[in-house]
Amino acid sequence: MKKQFKTIALALFTTTLSFAALANTENPNPEKAKTFEVAMYYNYNTGTIKTFFEKQKGDYLQVTFLDNEGNKLSQSFLSKKRESGRINFDINTLPNGTYNIKVSNGKEEVMHPVNISQPSPVKTVKF
Repeated sequence: MKKQFKTIALALFTTTLSFAALANTENPNPEKAKTFEVAMYYNYNTGTIKTFFEKQKGDYLQVTFLDNEGNKLSQSFLSKKRESGRINFDINTLPNGTYNIKVSNGKEEVMHPVNISQPSPVKTVKF
């Protein structure tokens, strides 16, 4: 019984966190850039948001992780020589809230909102 409860609680936690981390309820159709593509997902095993990029060769790409006030939490670059790349953002220590991933190549800029919310702990009762 205890093992089943842990399994159910873990499944509920990971499902809730994965949907909450990348939920975008404010803008269901975010703007798309014409010269680069961005894809991302939440990896609950490592607690990171994995972002993947494809761009035209010759353009750089600046990727910034911002809090809700616009402060930089992390910044990375994709060089002009590369056509694709991956950047991971660790969100294990971040408090609940809305964050943004800003992707820019100097001409175009796209903001992807990220909502982070941890589910409240489940109270266990022993009989």
